[in-house]
Amino acid sequence: MSNDSLTWLLTKNTSSFLIRRNGNEFAKEKFNLMNRNCRKYSGLAGNKAVDISLKDQKISLSLKKVKATRKPLKNVNVIPLRKGARACGDTIRGNISRNFYRRDLKRAALARLSRLSTVSKVEKGTKSLQL
Repeated sequence: MSNDSLTWLLTKNTSSFLIRRNGNEFAKEKFNLMNRNCRKYSGLAGNKAVDISLKDQKISLSLKKVKATRKPLKNVNVIPLRKGARACGDTIRGNISRNFYRRDLKRAALARLSRLSTVSKVEKGTKSLQL
C-alpha cells in the first residue's frame, strides 16, 4: 500500500474539511477541484494535485511539487493566470496534460477555470440620471 492510499484511508471519514449534508459528502480542502470527497479529487491524499483558485479577482493555478512533499513551504508551485480565457486554458492544458502531471484532472480544471472566470468578471454599471 502506497503512502497516498494510506493517507486516503485515514482521512476519508475523519477529515476536518469533510462536510456531510442531505446525503452528500463534500470536502473544502485546497487542491480539490470538484469539492467532492473522493480519492481522485482529494488534495490531501495525493502527491500530485492541482488547484485553481480566485483571490482578489485574480485566478491562479497551483500545482504540488512531487519532490518537496515533506517541505510545506516549498511544496506548491503557483502560476498566475493573467491573460484571456483561451490563453489560460492553454496554460492549464500545458501544465496538466502535456507535462504528464495529472491528465485525469484536465476536464475538471478547465470546468473550474470557466466557473471562476465568469465569477471574476465585473458587471458594467448603468449610468442613472441625477435629478
